[in-house]
Amino acid sequence: MSGQSWRDARVLVTGARGFIGSHMCQRLLADGALVHAVSRAAQPGGTGGVEWSAVDLTDRDAVSSLITRIKPDLVLHLAGHVTGSQQIDQIEPTFTFNLASTVHMLTAAVENGGCRVLLAGSMQETDPSDPASVACSPYAASKSACTIYARMFHALYKLPVGIARPFMVYGPGQWDLAKLLPYAITTLLQGDTPRVSSGGRELDWVYVDDVVDGMLKVAASPYLDARMIDLGSGTLVSIRTLIDELTALMQADTRVQFGAVADRPLERPHAARLAETTRLTGWAPATSLREGLVKTIEWYRSQLSTGTLQPSH
Repeated sequence: MSGQSWRDARVLVTGARGFIGSHMCQRLLADGALVHAVSRAAQPGGTGGVEWSAVDLTDRDAVSSLITRIKPDLVLHLAGHVTGSQQIDQIEPTFTFNLASTVHMLTAAVENGGCRVLLAGSMQETDPSDPASVACSPYAASKSACTIYARMFHALYKLPVGIARPFMVYGPGQWDLAKLLPYAITTLLQGDTPRVSSGGRELDWVYVDDVVDGMLKVAASPYLDARMIDLGSGTLVSIRTLIDELTALMQADTRVQFGAVADRPLERPHAARLAETTRLTGWAPATSLREGLVKTIEWYRSQLSTGTLQPSH
């Protein structure tokens, strides 16, 4: 299958109002797919060719009815409660919105004929080859459990399901200003001082449009056999290096306050297995970090200047 093969395909996108989901819907529309989008909130104004449904994915019957009604060729399950917080109050929402919703979606897919399903994995998932590997957050634990269930659904029920694991995704359209890059960029644009961690943590940064492209390549591949396929650059860049590049591109006079926020324990550096992904799917990121940062900065600058994005102070 190629990108053109999505023409007239019925594709269900959960989490469609989210960062990756909104980009995914636009890409699928451009490819000629019949896009059915799901979010917890009511249908937004201006569908733009997308058919919207407000569905509580934690409700098993509602998910079953959704799949029965749409009869999708492909489900892109991107919905979830995304947070790196290690606070105990995150256990319930990550369990409910991540694991329960995923199990409901996988069950409904099997019961309705076994359509193709692609789950969004996480770079925080534990390493199954390392018995000492520990989930670094409730979110990480929930995503690891989703992968275990996906493998069971494939093995027992022959469901064509895959896990595309994006690494540190960034780019235009990330409205959550608590995330590192949106926070740093908007704070600098407002002339304030970003307060961040020590900056020593190393991450694999990947541009959102590249992730969308990668997910669709995985979804069209023969590898929906419950294997996990990484979507990242394969290179680790520390937060300090990233912020230094950001301030240089923005020509910001404000100094960033490193060490103002405590580093989180258990978070280990891990780069995407890019060579394996390229061998299996032909995918590799097309956007350099510098190019992606320039596009991202300009998007936030535009949003602030038009008042679309409200200042954080």
